[in-house]
Amino acid sequence: EIYHTGFNVLRAVAMYNQNHAGDDFPKIEEIRVPVIAGGTFLHPSVDQSEVALALLWGVTDALTITEDQHRPAINLMPGAPMEQAYSWYRQGLHPFHCHQGRSIKEVPDLFGKLSK
Repeated sequence: EIYHTGFNVLRAVAMYNQNHAGDDFPKIEEIRVPVIAGGTFLHPSVDQSEVALALLWGVTDALTITEDQHRPAINLMPGAPMEQAYSWYRQGLHPFHCHQGRSIKEVPDLFGKLSK
């Protein structure tokens, strides 16, 4: 469940920033997101771009319920799979298992850039 991985990682970072960041602990300012489970453990019926798309929607759904001051900046790792997934994301496309019913106009632009 790559969608849930993206969601849970970003919720954990947001909760840390909200509850623990301060004088003793630094705020997590930036997260660099790679395609995960897109190599050796890739299911044969999906491609890396589909994995990355599920990850992006999980991250998005976590960030949309996080207050701005607790959100880290998100930088996406470069590469063809992530670039294709980001293009699909900007078009409002969803992997079949995490469709949230958004229209294209509702797709939030929460990602910084594709890192080079």
